[in-house]
Amino acid sequence: MVDFKKQINVRIIEELYNKIEREDRAKQDIISDALLLYFDRNSKQDLATSLEHCQEKNRLLESNLRTIEQQLGFLQLEYQKMTDRLMLPAPKSWWQFWK
Repeated sequence: MVDFKKQINVRIIEELYNKIEREDRAKQDIISDALLLYFDRNSKQDLATSLEHCQEKNRLLESNLRTIEQQLGFLQLEYQKMTDRLMLPAPKSWWQFWK
């Protein structure tokens, strides 16, 4: 498949134009590469922002996990206390002393 290129006309400052003229490559290649770099940089910034957001989300989830683990530990301790109380021998009723 052949890549069709579209034409674009822009005005640039003379200093940039002179730098492009001094290069050994074709003007269109230099400008195309510059535009690709520009748009790649923007997409990388978007990725960096997304990564930062994911890291913050991860920190919040880890914090929630620690809280839930603490609550679980508390509930397990309370459950153990309750089962220990249930396993104690039942106290004798007062009327059994009269036997």
